[in-house]
Parts: sequence; structure tokens; C-alpha cells
Amino acid sequence: MDSLLPLVTVLMPVYNGERYLSSAIESILNQTFQDFELLIVDDCSNDNSIKIIESFSNKKINLIRNNKNQGQSATMNRGLKLSKGKFIARLDQDDLSDYQRLEKQVEFFLNNKCNILGTWAYSINNDSKITGYIQHPITNN
Repeated sequence: MDSLLPLVTVLMPVYNGERYLSSAIESILNQTFQDFELLIVDDCSNDNSIKIIESFSNKKINLIRNNKNQGQSATMNRGLKLSKGKFIARLDQDDLSDYQRLEKQVEFFLNNKCNILGTWAYSINNDSKITGYIQHPITNN
């Protein structure tokens, strides 16, 4: 793999995400693991999403803008085609990532035989208070 390419692409589709977008972006830019690109694909937002994204002057951010609204699946697929990383990490516009998320996920991938990796998560309300815990299955069953 070309060492100039990031190991991880963090892929974030955005559509009218201004409410939580800054926090989501900051949670990725503040990771302990820094060998990543943040690929943001905007699906024709008509709020302040673009202004918020462009307010970050960080070379890790790559903003792609759809010419017309295509929906989340098509926007994600476009991002997958444009990603440069060996690994893809998903992030929604209203998600916050723990500061060690990428470090822990990359370490797990490099030390285990797996093709997909998920995470458990906290559910939070509009005030960022924990309201629940999401535990996805950890086996094929």
C-alpha cells in the first residue's frame, strides 16, 4: 500500500446535519490514531452544513458535494468509490466517536482475522445525556 494513502477513511454522508455536525467532525479530528482521511459527502444540504464543514481548516477533511440529492445509500456508495483508506470507518452526521475509537478498531483489525467490525454505543439525547446502551451481536448467530 502506498504510504501516502491513509490507512483509514472515515466516511460521513451529510444531509442537513448542521445541528450536530461540528461535534461529529471534532470527535474524529481529535482521535489518538491520526492515519485517516475524513471523507464527507454532502447530499445537497440546504442548511449550514457546508459552511460548518468548510470552517474546519484541516487537511484530513475531504468534502465531496453531490450535484443533486441522491439519498443516503447512493451517497454512501459514492463515498466508498472515492475512499482512499484500506479500512472504512462509518460515521453519521449526528454521531460522536470516542477519542480512541480508530486506534482500538485498527488494532483489532490488524491482530484478528475479520472482515467487518462493529461497535457498541451509548444512546444520548439532545443534551448529550446517556439514555441507553446499544449492544450489537458479537457472533454470527
